[in-house]
Amino acid sequence: GYYQEAGVLLRQLRDAGVTAPFVTDDGAFDGGFLSGAGAAAEGAIVLCPCAALSLVPRGPEFLARYLRAFPNATEAGNYAGEAYDATNFLLDAIVHGATSRPAINAYLRTRTWAGVTRTLQFDATGENARSAMFAYRVENGRFVPLTVIG
Repeated sequence: GYYQEAGVLLRQLRDAGVTAPFVTDDGAFDGGFLSGAGAAAEGAIVLCPCAALSLVPRGPEFLARYLRAFPNATEAGNYAGEAYDATNFLLDAIVHGATSRPAINAYLRTRTWAGVTRTLQFDATGENARSAMFAYRVENGRFVPLTVIG
């Protein structure tokens, strides 16, 4: 669920003595989940298609450039890498003459883009053919990347 509800739910579960693993989705991948759950958040697993920049080959370089561009930031936001990849793929289509919606869609369906987070390649229905999920665990009040799934 979303972070507001997920944090409260987890806190209530732990207060009731439930010790089962707590696994949730990217709707809870927010500081609001951590503050809502408090200490009960420890050990919770959050799954998100947003890349853990430390786990992808070009992620650390992207993060360093991001922090230079935004000196007040302490981290890149969720989906920052994906937004960067998608934007650059679209710009590549435009540079190659695809300037209408149908032309851009045709370009994206027939090309791949080696992005920061993953290689983008779309199937016939427009879904990313090379999707991945990232698992994070709450440790010491922070989301810590665990692994890439897929």
